[in-house]
Amino acid sequence: MPDLFKMKKVFYLLISRVTAHSLIIKNFSYLALIQVINLLVTICSYPYLLRVLGRESFGLIVFSQAIVSYFVILVTYGFNISATKEISRNRDDKEKLEEIISSIFTLKGFIFIFSFILLILGLIIFHVDRKSFLLFILTMSSCFYEFIYASWYFQGTEKMKDITIITVTSKLIFVLLIFLFVSSPNDIFLVPLFNGIGSVIAGLYSIYLIFFKCGYKFKIQRFSTLKYYFKEAHVFFISSFFVHFFSNANKILVGSYLGMIEVAYYDLSEKIVLLLKLPQAILMQTIFPKISNELNKNFIRKMFQLSTLFNIILFLNILLFGNFIIEWIGGTDMKYSFVILKILALTIPINGISNYINLQILTPFGHQNKYRKNIIISLIFYCLLIVFLLVCNFLSLMNLTYVSVLTELVAMILGIYVIRKYRVISFIYNK
Repeated sequence: MPDLFKMKKVFYLLISRVTAHSLIIKNFSYLALIQVINLLVTICSYPYLLRVLGRESFGLIVFSQAIVSYFVILVTYGFNISATKEISRNRDDKEKLEEIISSIFTLKGFIFIFSFILLILGLIIFHVDRKSFLLFILTMSSCFYEFIYASWYFQGTEKMKDITIITVTSKLIFVLLIFLFVSSPNDIFLVPLFNGIGSVIAGLYSIYLIFFKCGYKFKIQRFSTLKYYFKEAHVFFISSFFVHFFSNANKILVGSYLGMIEVAYYDLSEKIVLLLKLPQAILMQTIFPKISNELNKNFIRKMFQLSTLFNIILFLNILLFGNFIIEWIGGTDMKYSFVILKILALTIPINGISNYINLQILTPFGHQNKYRKNIIISLIFYCLLIVFLLVCNFLSLMNLTYVSVLTELVAMILGIYVIRKYRVISFIYNK
């Protein structure tokens, strides 16, 4: 009987723990589904577009996306983290939520208009040809999507089901239109156009959910209120800019100095690495509201250990199966991408540790300024290496890849240094 009693006690304990984390499991499942859809869309559309458009035209699309991505980061401006944090902490206060929602949409709207004007001026100043001009304008649809798609609201309220429906709808529309209408290099403009159609439909649906289904009202906010939310997000903007800066900067440098075919080589390797970084991204999106609210060091420690181990396993799998993946997605013409992939894959565990430390530990525990300082130092380090490559005429795909890995490594080391110096948390023992 005592043994039976102990078994029952253990059983109920397990049930209580699963129940306590049921929301996390549920949200993780929704986000995992999103990434599975993203993975399937990439696997289906990437090889098709590469073969139909050719490496030159495909490289031009990637080049335009790399430049426009900076405007996407500008429109995002860190609100996906700061607004998520604010929504999570005030989810039961409708009046406060209306203030947050109205402020973020207003700020994003102004930034989008500014970004669009900036792009037009840049295209005119650099005398971009008509074909590229139109391609850039159509690619800006991803920027408009970032303006109207309120992912920060759904993450903050932990309504991941809504995000799943919106994202899946957008991706399915895009891939369906691609296979129906894109059949030659002359259809290059249809790719950003179809991506924009799917994105805008999904973004408008998210607006419908917030203002019509949930019943929130848009209200004009005072300048001081807008200034507050803008200031709260600037630290995360810097970090987001850092995360996206290097890979996109590399593609722009490759396109400007080496050629569009080389852009295609680099992009294929990077796409595979980004796909393998998705589990880490899902985990961070899922647990960020919980960590922000509870500051549970034991939970943070366990999640860190789990994610780090998983990322190391992913890296080892790239070494074993990377060549097969390259040929499967890109064909034999893209074999050179495997050389880049093996090096770039090092950033999977390195970036996983760095992002976890900066976003899940330093940010919730009030060390945003230390995080920002680390980002700036890493950015300066990257720029110095790029200047060195250009001055010494050492610019190549391999060297740019090494620079990306070294920069990620510096960011990780700086994050670990801050945690140890200020004794924020120990990953080995309870503290």
